[in-house]
Amino acid sequence: MKHISKLFFFSYTVVALIFIILSITPNLITYSSTPPGYPSSIAIYHGQLVVSYPESNYIYIYNGEGSLKPLINVDDPVYIVSNNYDLYIKIGNNGSLLYYNGSINYVNINKTFMIFYDSYNNLTYVTTENCYVYELNGTSILHKYFVYESFGYMTFTNTAAIVDSVTGYTLLFYNGTNHTTVNCQDALSGMGFTKSYFISGSYSPQGIFVFHNLSVLKLNLINDNLFPEIANYNISFISTTVEPDFIQCLNGVLYVASDEGLNAIDLRNSQVFYSSYVPVYSMITYNGSIYAATSEGVIRYNLNLPPLYNLKIEASDFLQKNQGFSVLLNGTKYESSQNQMDFCLAQGYYNITFLPSYIEKPNVSSILVFLNHNYSINVNYTKPFFYLKINVYGDNDYVQLNVNGSTETFKRNLTTILPAGTYIVSLTGKNYSFAPKMVEVPLIDNTTLNFYAKPVISHAIETSSQTISTSPLSNPLNVGLVLIVAAAIVLSMMSFFIIRGRPR
Repeated sequence: MKHISKLFFFSYTVVALIFIILSITPNLITYSSTPPGYPSSIAIYHGQLVVSYPESNYIYIYNGEGSLKPLINVDDPVYIVSNNYDLYIKIGNNGSLLYYNGSINYVNINKTFMIFYDSYNNLTYVTTENCYVYELNGTSILHKYFVYESFGYMTFTNTAAIVDSVTGYTLLFYNGTNHTTVNCQDALSGMGFTKSYFISGSYSPQGIFVFHNLSVLKLNLINDNLFPEIANYNISFISTTVEPDFIQCLNGVLYVASDEGLNAIDLRNSQVFYSSYVPVYSMITYNGSIYAATSEGVIRYNLNLPPLYNLKIEASDFLQKNQGFSVLLNGTKYESSQNQMDFCLAQGYYNITFLPSYIEKPNVSSILVFLNHNYSINVNYTKPFFYLKINVYGDNDYVQLNVNGSTETFKRNLTTILPAGTYIVSLTGKNYSFAPKMVEVPLIDNTTLNFYAKPVISHAIETSSQTISTSPLSNPLNVGLVLIVAAAIVLSMMSFFIIRGRPR
């Protein structure tokens, strides 16, 4: 009986020890508190979210906020990518690459930069710091490509893998051919496709390019800087407040993120309608939400597109026709060459600052608007006043100043105050002329005009008084003419009588 009791006690002790050992085995622990450090990368493995914590030297299964279950103990796992069944792990201290599918294996690739999974052909691509691209199936290297000055970002279509580089977008077609096109910027970053758009990030200028026409990717290499000409290729640019390392699209919202934070963009009006400045180190779409590995742990995003409203800003009373004006809208400067601006904006608060135009100043400096319906703003630009000084040199008497039809009388000098504008100025005075005769003055500053008075000399013409007869005979020429006519008449009559006096 005593032996049975000892055996029972021994068995109980062994079972208890086994239970204790199993209870502290990492694969069975569920953490209720955050492990040391922060998650640097996030992926989907066997239908579950997994996150890497380099400082903890663990990759965990993420079961929701505050619930982490260790999956793999591996040294410094800075970056992970999975096709749901195979997990690739980048080791931070030396850039080596590990493959995990129940057990850990090394892949013969060094200086790993980024890892991408291609869902079209179920293969994995690895870019390296020395400009190589590896195509993997498990631990097997299927192809190796050299892409000159590659930045190491990739995305995929149903026909090719796309790699960015200094020379442009390089398309590695699945049939073994390749093509490089659109050498527009040499600072590319995250890329992706959404709906019918190709999205490509840029560090300089900071933002994203939206290719509305995918046939541009089939063009031959364009060897100039495309940015001034992007409209010709149906490409638009959206500025962002964060560098675009990671790009995801869900429910019409484009998420752009990096260690500078996250922007949510509405592609309907190209507006950043949400911003967070929590650093993002990795981002993925999972179960209808965006999950991001951040400095504050795993954060889930599921934003809805906001309602859009029209904001119209009209300006008037400009000095020049089609002068244009500019405003700051929540800190971003917009300019117009006309007297109107139109915006399509998400509901929210907008701080609008009206900037001086040429020499005019707006009658209101800024306004805060909560946009929850279509809204119009009218702003008048006020012209400043300037001195117009008139100096007259000469011994003239009083003169009359004519300014755009208005008159004023003065003698030597006159100073008047007028609003900015264009004026026609001239002087008139009795018995004096003035040089210049007329001056057109663009009054945009205090202005002085000098006129010179010259006397006008009148020449009197003296004539002697003469009595002029109106009788025709007072003119000798007329008398002679009368005598000739009379003689002709007499001769005619004498001839008539002589002819009649002849016998028949």
